[in-house]
Amino acid sequence: MKHIDIAATLERGRYFSGAYFALVFVLFVLSLVAFIGIVIVMVLHVIGLIYENSPYALGVFIALLCFALIIFAFSCYYVMRILSHRKFIEQCLPDTIRLCAEVKEIGENHLRGLIIRAVSIKVTFVFNDEEHMKISGKIVNGKQKILYAQCFEKYCGKVIEILYSPTFDAVLFPG
Repeated sequence: MKHIDIAATLERGRYFSGAYFALVFVLFVLSLVAFIGIVIVMVLHVIGLIYENSPYALGVFIALLCFALIIFAFSCYYVMRILSHRKFIEQCLPDTIRLCAEVKEIGENHLRGLIIRAVSIKVTFVFNDEEHMKISGKIVNGKQKILYAQCFEKYCGKVIEILYSPTFDAVLFPG
């Protein structure tokens, strides 16, 4: 099994791979090229190699530079987040075991107002004749930080097949 076969993890939520990652990466490259291009044009304008009659040219260049920087920062954050999630999944995959698990909703949250409904879930499964129960999210400083995600909604109230990594104590949802 490969990382692209994983739809989500209990600890981090939906795994974005394939087309979504390609889109974010293209945004990253385009914003980087735009940022470099705008800086070059600004430098040429300031040293006098490009003359512009408009008194607002420098202001427009600065606004475009800020816009390109914001898109670059946004896409950089998502590229790093996706690559981190991918690394985590690739670490977990070698020792995963297919198990049947019962998934129950334990809470809900409405993201971005009332438009998007996100849920937190509890996954119960048997491994080595012991019943295990995991809650969506991760433990930070000894406390459970619950993760609410829209992708968990399709698993609620069902018995599904999961992948469990005993080494990392992680639950993966195959796509």
